[in-house]
Amino acid sequence: MILNNKRLIGFSTGILYHTYPSASKEMIQICKNMGCDIIELNCPVERFDLMDKLKQSDLRDFKFVSFHLPCGVSSKNFEFLKKVQSFHNKLKFDEVVVHPDVIEDWNVLKLFNLPFSIENMDEKKKIGRTLESMKKIMSQNDYNVTLDINHCYVNDPTLKLAEDLWDEFKGRISHFHLSGYEKSHDPLIVTKQTSFIDFMKNKDRPIIIESVCKDLNQAKKEFNYIVNYLE
Repeated sequence: MILNNKRLIGFSTGILYHTYPSASKEMIQICKNMGCDIIELNCPVERFDLMDKLKQSDLRDFKFVSFHLPCGVSSKNFEFLKKVQSFHNKLKFDEVVVHPDVIEDWNVLKLFNLPFSIENMDEKKKIGRTLESMKKIMSQNDYNVTLDINHCYVNDPTLKLAEDLWDEFKGRISHFHLSGYEKSHDPLIVTKQTSFIDFMKNKDRPIIIESVCKDLNQAKKEFNYIVNYLE
């Protein structure tokens, strides 16, 4: 998605989770102040109280808003999914990102009016790591795909997997997740893995940066580094 010739780029609110509560109004304001056009709300279940406090007006300046389903919340957690539905009814998410390994029953997701987007997985997961696995998963539903370049890299450092996923699901990919990799989701300004950003050039999807930064100053540098590189 490109608006007025400008690529839509923003942060996951979890990038400074060591310092700021992930779904707090303060973190959302930080993303606004840095110039983020889009945002992905990331909030652990134990801090759903922060989501309860948010209003649609808190997010109105963003052109794309996604919500990452908390890790560990599976299709068995019906009450938590009902809570996510209430958040969506209030905040109007464009996408709700979910890890496929926690979905024991895809029919449960169909009980909710949520715009799910299925994320490809890293090397620690049993499914969602390969093209064939993602094809099997996506054949069971009509949801979108969130393509995580970091997760592609740990399964295939050549990034051919990323290109294969793009070619296969281009019409269903809603947005990208971008971060470097040394140990986990590391800042690209540190890892200098420019091939990750190169992959996203000429691909018109919003980019959510998931790089976990040590402080606000590094987060600002990470944002500017990626924006400038893509220009």
